[in-house]
Amino acid sequence: MLLRDFGVTKRIVELFNERHHDWPKSSRIMLLQCIANMAVDPENETYLKRSIPTIIRRVESSVEMESVIAMQALTNLTVNISTAQIPIFLPAIPHCLNRLWMKGEVNLHSLRLLVNLACCPDMVPHLLANKV
Repeated sequence: MLLRDFGVTKRIVELFNERHHDWPKSSRIMLLQCIANMAVDPENETYLKRSIPTIIRRVESSVEMESVIAMQALTNLTVNISTAQIPIFLPAIPHCLNRLWMKGEVNLHSLRLLVNLACCPDMVPHLLANKV
């Protein structure tokens, strides 16, 4: 709550959405982990939803830890998906389905994200329509 009240949450999202791909891997992962942790609080959603497209792109990262943390962040952000938010999350579905068949921690997080997405009844047809 303090981070949000003092504008830190908003600034972290701005940093993450800016030229973060030029930063060292450790910095990108730290920003992503901050977003994943802040996504637990539903009041942060208004700030964090702007980072969802960037987080989805990080799911396909060749760095497994970055991919796993991106899925954790998306899982935390998908607790209560509204119908209006469905188009934002649609690009994550094929990435998650592709990651299901990989070894390691990434497939477990992919499954968790898919389960959260499936909890939104309006999202289920989109999940069933995707092909791996």
